Amino acid sequence: MAYDEALDKTIWETEKDLGEGHKFVVGIYCYNEGTNKVGFKRLAPVTRGDRKYSFRKLGRLDANEAKLINEALTEAITKMSE
Repeated sequence: MAYDEALDKTIWETEKDLGEGHKFVVGIYCYNEGTNKVGFKRLAPVTRGDRKYSFRKLGRLDANEAKLINEALTEAITKMSE
């Protein structure tokens, strides 16, 4: 079955600012009424086109970025356990 954006639901989401317009987005997502799952995105500002952000791979993290992700992940796990 092909991916259908209409079946993809955001249950909860938080953004963590990394400075200079960059940010992490951590959320709880559900596809087609399935199991809730945690997702991560790293977004970078775009200077061309009509989009505000561009997806970047998570890649390597410095200590501050790892702490921000850890805080957001802990918050997501708490929300999933409610």
